[in-house]
Amino acid sequence: VADTTVPNLDGYTLDIEARTLTLHFNEPVLIASFNASCIQLQEDLKSTDGQFHRLVDSYAVDTSLHDSSAVADLVIAFSDYDYDTINGLSRLAKVESAVRMTMDSCAALDVAGNKVDPIIDNKKFAIPSSNDARAHLKMTKVRGHLRTPGEGAAVD
Repeated sequence: VADTTVPNLDGYTLDIEARTLTLHFNEPVLIASFNASCIQLQEDLKSTDGQFHRLVDSYAVDTSLHDSSAVADLVIAFSDYDYDTINGLSRLAKVESAVRMTMDSCAALDVAGNKVDPIIDNKKFAIPSSNDARAHLKMTKVRGHLRTPGEGAAVD
């Protein structure tokens, strides 16, 4: 039976100081399939209502402990260009918990070649701060949001 289930993003963690964005999927995605231009960080729920930056040349880091080409927790390292651009925007990355993210379906593929479920502009998906993430070290995943197939709700 062929896998036709699209990978969903269970949550994500932004750590500006460490220059990383970690995407937590409900199933492994191929590290090599990551496409930076399909991720956008933004100040407001709607990108046109505030500052935003679409990633250009950030890259996925292979964090697998076993020579695996797929991981459920995809770590994105910000390139110098993306990091400098994000920090150059006066309001975008000053408070990690206030940053929003959109993700196009082209961001990554699962091992069967299914595109990820997109996070569309103007939906409420807050990124937890790195301090919040550190407070939950015993958790296997830090959830920035929970999703149903077509909607999402922010986690308090």
